[in-house]
Amino acid sequence: MLTSVTIVSPCPSQAKASPSPTARILDLYPYSAETTANKLSAVFKYPDTRFINAILEIDLSGFTDQRKVSVFLTVSGDRKVLKKIKENYKLAEGSYRLDFTELLDLKSVFGQRKLKLFAEVNLSGAPIVTHEVFFDVKGRELPKIRVEGFFLFPQNYQYQDYFFPGDLFTANLFFKVQGLAQKERLRIRVVGIVDDERGFVVKPEDKYFRYDSLWEDGDGPRRDGRYILIFSGYLPRYFYEFGHYEHPFTIHVLFMLDDEIVESARVHGEITVRNPGIDYQTDDEALRTIQISRNTRWRLRQINEEYEISGAPEF
Repeated sequence: MLTSVTIVSPCPSQAKASPSPTARILDLYPYSAETTANKLSAVFKYPDTRFINAILEIDLSGFTDQRKVSVFLTVSGDRKVLKKIKENYKLAEGSYRLDFTELLDLKSVFGQRKLKLFAEVNLSGAPIVTHEVFFDVKGRELPKIRVEGFFLFPQNYQYQDYFFPGDLFTANLFFKVQGLAQKERLRIRVVGIVDDERGFVVKPEDKYFRYDSLWEDGDGPRRDGRYILIFSGYLPRYFYEFGHYEHPFTIHVLFMLDDEIVESARVHGEITVRNPGIDYQTDDEALRTIQISRNTRWRLRQINEEYEISGAPEF
């Protein structure tokens, strides 16, 4: 849904006569779309409040014609921008009250957090002015996920601790979901990372645009319960440096709701090279990545409460 902006009640400038164009921010505050605009709300709680609106009061002076005014608003929290909009106007000298409706949908916010509302006003020919305020929101509750076991098995699964270059591996992940709301569905992201090359570290929550083989997204559960996720992948056959007998790697699994990470799990392994010669070396990063199987080959099934996790492989 697009944010609409309304100019409410322009009136003569409150500022003293100025020899040059000047912009001032008189007030800035959020308010609930379900109530009239006021500054008294302490915490905006979902579902009582679905949308957050904002009022921006500005004063423009020091010119006689109409001038371009650019207004930039953002809502952010936890170093992440949740919403940003930019509007341009042609305005005469005076004071204006701008009403930004449906600026933020609280359905897209999880848990209780402090957010920042930031405004920037750029009047043509005048210095840019900014203002910010902080407010508290309580969004949707995140479901609870408990990881009960995460196991990796090589191609020859009789030897669970040994992985070799190019091996096909199978993963068994056992987990329990509680508190998943109706019509919600978890997303599951699997990421494979070889840990030791040049101290190369990739955060599993990164977006992987460069090599799509080392990660995959798939559908997770729609309802509460215990589950087993079975997926597979191929370990790299090549590495950056030769001469190393062991190359550690990590398989990460992220449980996500919308763009929020609810929980994560990881399991470590080690690739053993029996004769670490130059045949195992390459400068091509694409050939050194773990290849996670496509989600069409994953198996997700619900298991009952009596199911015992033994660590034996399931396929």
